[in-house]
Amino acid sequence: MVSILRNLLLIFSLVVGVAQAASIEVSVDRNPVQLNESFSLIFQASSDVDDDPDFTPLQKDFDILSQGKSSNVQIINGSMSRQTRWTVNAMAKRVGTITIPVIQFGSDKSRPAQLQVVDQAATNNSNADNRADLILEARVDQTSAFVQAQVVYTIRFYRAVNINGASMTEPKISGADASIEKLGDDAVFETQRQGRRYIVVERKYAVFAQQSGSLNIAPIDVSAQVIESQGNFGLFDRNVVSKRVRSNPIALTIKPIPANAHGQYWLPARQLTISEDWPTQTDFKVGEPITRTLTLKATGLTGAQLPELMTQPIDGFKTYPDQAHVDNLADNQGITGIRQQKIALIPTREGELVLPAITLPWWNTQSNRMEQVTLPARTLHIGAGSLAGSPASISSTPDTIAPAIESAPHAEPQSSAPAANSHWFWIALALGLGWLISTLVLLRKLRRTPPPQKSSPQSATTPTASLREVLAACEQNNAALTRETLLRWGQARWPEQAPTSLDELAQRLGPDVKTQCDQLNRALYSQSAHAWNSAALAEALRMAEKPLTPASATRATALPRLYPES
Repeated sequence: MVSILRNLLLIFSLVVGVAQAASIEVSVDRNPVQLNESFSLIFQASSDVDDDPDFTPLQKDFDILSQGKSSNVQIINGSMSRQTRWTVNAMAKRVGTITIPVIQFGSDKSRPAQLQVVDQAATNNSNADNRADLILEARVDQTSAFVQAQVVYTIRFYRAVNINGASMTEPKISGADASIEKLGDDAVFETQRQGRRYIVVERKYAVFAQQSGSLNIAPIDVSAQVIESQGNFGLFDRNVVSKRVRSNPIALTIKPIPANAHGQYWLPARQLTISEDWPTQTDFKVGEPITRTLTLKATGLTGAQLPELMTQPIDGFKTYPDQAHVDNLADNQGITGIRQQKIALIPTREGELVLPAITLPWWNTQSNRMEQVTLPARTLHIGAGSLAGSPASISSTPDTIAPAIESAPHAEPQSSAPAANSHWFWIALALGLGWLISTLVLLRKLRRTPPPQKSSPQSATTPTASLREVLAACEQNNAALTRETLLRWGQARWPEQAPTSLDELAQRLGPDVKTQCDQLNRALYSQSAHAWNSAALAEALRMAEKPLTPASATRATALPRLYPES
C-alpha cells in the first residue's frame, strides 16, 4: 500500500512539474543564411525559467560570437506578463539544413528548430565581382506568385571599406500594377567572401501585385563616399571618393486567380487564423450588451486586404459593430495583417440563442490549394432582463447608448409584495426612476453638445488632407491603398460617426460614389479579376465633396541614409 501511494505521489509530482515547465520559443532573425555569415538565434520565455541556459550544444555546428539577455514586463488591464530573451550571435560551420539543438535552462528546455545554411557561390550575383570593395545584390523569395499575394524583395549592400555615408534609391516597378512596402528596420551583420570580410546592410520590401502578367523591378543604385588612405598619416591623409554600385534587375511572373478558387473573397496567404474573445461573465440577460471581439490574422497579407466579419444580422440579437482596428506587423519574413472587430450584441429574447459559425475560405500560398478557417457556432443562455441592467455600457458614444436604451426591457410592476419588504420596493423604484431620468438628461445633453476637440497630434489630420491622400492613391491606381485611405478619410470626415466599411461610407455620399466603391470592392475581393476605374472614383468624390483642394500625386521623399563609417 505504501509503495502504491509513493508511486502515485511520484506521478503527480511529474505531472505538476510538466504543467509548470516554462515554454521557450526559438527563432532566427533570418532564414536561410549564408555560410560564413553572422546571424542571431533568439530564445524567448514567457515565464521564469529554472536556470541560466547552457549554450554548449550549439558549438557543434556554430561559432558563437556573442550573447546577451534582456527582459520585458507588460501590465495590461491589471494582468502582468513578462518575457525574457536570450540573443546569441553565431556563424554556421557547414552548409545544409542544421537542427538547432535543445538548450537546457535547468530543468526547462527549448524546442528544436531548423536553419538552412547555403553556399555563397549559389546565392551571390553572378554579374558581381565577389571581391569588390562595394557589392549590391537583389533577390526575391519567389519568381512566380499569384495576384495580390506577397513577394519578399531583398536588397543587400556589401562593403569591405570604410565609407563616409551612402544613399540608396527606392525600388521602381514596371509592368503589372503593384504596391510595395518596406519591412521594418535594416539589418546589419558581417560575412566573408573568398576570405575577405564584409559588413552587410540588408533591406527588405513586401511587393503585392494587383494584376496578373509580368512585373519587373528595376535595378537599385547606391552612391557611397568611400574613404581612401594615401599614406601613413591617419586622418590627415584621407581621400574621399564617390562610388556607385547597381543591383541586378528582377523579373516576376504574376499568375491570375486559379480556377479552383472559391469563396466571396480572394485571400492568398501563408497562414490565416480567426479567433474570438468574450467577457468573463457567464450570465447574460435580455437587453444587456455583450461585447464580442473577432480577430482575423493573415501572414502574407496586409490588414487592408482582410474582409469584414459578421456583416449579416443574427437572429435574436441586435448588433452594433465598432470601427474595426486594422494593423500590420512587419518582420524579416514579410507582413502579417490583423483586423480586429468589436461587436456589441444585445439579446432581444430569453432562451438558448445561437451565434452561427463563421467560415472563411482562403488560398494557402505554400501548399497551393484552397483551405478554410472556421469559428465554431456558439450557444448562449439568455436569462430574463431587469431594470437594474446597464444597457448604456455598450459604448461611451451617444449613438450606441441610444439603441441600447431602446432595447432595454421595461420593468413590469409587481401586483403584490410582502408587507415586510414594501419599503425596499419603493426605494428600488425611486432609484430606478432616478437612474432613468439622469440617463435621459445626460443623453439629451450629449446629443446637443459636441465633444470638445483635443489638441493632440493625432487630431491634426483634417478631412481635406485625408481626401488628398485618397486622390493620390487613385492617381497611383492602387486599389488596396485607396480603400485604406478612404476609411481614414471617413474617420476624419465624420469623427463622431465614422463609417466602418466602404458600403457605409458610400451610402453617405450618393449613388455615384457607391457605384465606384462597389467596383473597388470587387477588384479587391472578387474571385475573378475585375477592373476598376480609379479616375471615375476620384471624380465622383470631387463632385460629392466640394470645395476640394487639388491633390498632388507625387511626394518628394529624401533618400534613406545607410550606415556611416564604422
